[in-house]
Amino acid sequence: MSSPRGRGRSSYRGPTNSSRGGRRGSHAPGYRGGGRGGGWRSDLRATPGLPIDHKLGTRIEEVQVDSNSAKHPIAAVENVVPVASYTWMDKPTPTISIPSKPPQWTPRKLPIQCTLDQGQSFIYQNAYRMPDSPLTPVVEAVRYYAPDFDLSSIDVVTDRNNLRKLIGWAQGSKDTFRIDLQRAGNGTVLFIRWEDRNVEPAQRSYAKDFERKMTKPRYGLEQHHRIVTYDFAELNLLVRFELDAYVETESSVDDPLNVLISQTNSLSLENSHGPPNSQSQDSQASNGLTIIPSENKDLVDQKDLIEMATRSVMNRANFNWLKKYPQLYLSETPTLLLAVHENGNFTSIEKFAADDKRNAEVRKAREEMQPGLNKLAAVLGAMRDRVLELTDDDANGSRRDRLLALVANEDGKLTIYERNGGPKLPESLVELF
Repeated sequence: MSSPRGRGRSSYRGPTNSSRGGRRGSHAPGYRGGGRGGGWRSDLRATPGLPIDHKLGTRIEEVQVDSNSAKHPIAAVENVVPVASYTWMDKPTPTISIPSKPPQWTPRKLPIQCTLDQGQSFIYQNAYRMPDSPLTPVVEAVRYYAPDFDLSSIDVVTDRNNLRKLIGWAQGSKDTFRIDLQRAGNGTVLFIRWEDRNVEPAQRSYAKDFERKMTKPRYGLEQHHRIVTYDFAELNLLVRFELDAYVETESSVDDPLNVLISQTNSLSLENSHGPPNSQSQDSQASNGLTIIPSENKDLVDQKDLIEMATRSVMNRANFNWLKKYPQLYLSETPTLLLAVHENGNFTSIEKFAADDKRNAEVRKAREEMQPGLNKLAAVLGAMRDRVLELTDDDANGSRRDRLLALVANEDGKLTIYERNGGPKLPESLVELF
């Protein structure tokens, strides 16, 4: 029997050692969300894209969502609490550092010339490194860093990327995508991100070189991922997302982003890419994943998180806030830095606060997002309830190991399918819910 929504809402207050404070397809351009942590590389294995019906079985039903429902007229993300974080390490076997830190925002004096991106980059590193169970690092990070966290209180476990695809669908996008589904425990549904490929070739962009020159990553570490919990409508969500950078604020006497952006003297032109202080080797292995504790024991404060974006001077006026703003909102990332360039020559960085009601662009983006946010709440609730119904025990016995998938087609319809294998969370971790 399934459990009611919103179990254990707002009861978690963070880890005890936290300083909490174009092309259509499954990874359409606006929702890729990959690559920054490791930059462009030449050693990634490119593979042919999988068809969206890969390992899909019987069609079960089309999802019906009442877009005019007034049940949640103003759906909102509330009570955001950081739970854990991890960074992928450049190792031959799946290895993460916990909690680790994202790259630190340490920009140089502008203007600065950057080169075009080359090679390939991750779209979804979790699935690249652990294709059979891309959610394993998420659950293991929570279990390791926040052992007192009650996973059974969660209604939906998901990547932010899935939420962005669904809100895009709610806003009328006809991009096709797929989300794999799995039940965990009495009332939790796992939304497992699915991509037709997990690496992509370089686009005509200067973004990665700009990020490399304006942040201070740690040697041997790649993409940084953060895990938060929050209430959304009647649901309690656990959400993983990739984090671009953070700003150090402890020693600052003024708003550090304003200081760094407006400074006239260059910081060191040598971006530190050397080895970090030695990591603790008190590692442990679990479910095919090696965990190495990092020297820092605290999570970066939520208020210090940064999302970065780049645009050419010619395209700045067409910046797509309808796609970008949900990325900030659905992870409560407070700051967007928008860097503007001409042929790779970056001359300005615009700073936006996600909650700035005085800024016309931000205010309009927030208002335009709301109808899609309301529909997102409706579809998440409907999907959670329906998956639990489809996996409840019946006269023939247990159906809890039944695997499902949600597919959006080019007509804008959402359909539930049986799934004949594919990624899933291992039973030893499912038992935690």
